[in-house]
Amino acid sequence: MDSINSNLGMGPELYAMKKAMEIQGQGVMKVLESASPAPTVSGAELTGLGQNLDIKA
Repeated sequence: MDSINSNLGMGPELYAMKKAMEIQGQGVMKVLESASPAPTVSGAELTGLGQNLDIKA
């Protein structure tokens, strides 16, 4: 847990506002991440099957 740092000159009200904005931002990011579709990857893409190889001796 963060403690209020008196060296920053931040009063408890500003500290509380800053923490509230950080928490709200984290919530927005979770919503955005869940709204965007996850890319689908086939098994062949994971294993590298079907890719062209250029092997020269």
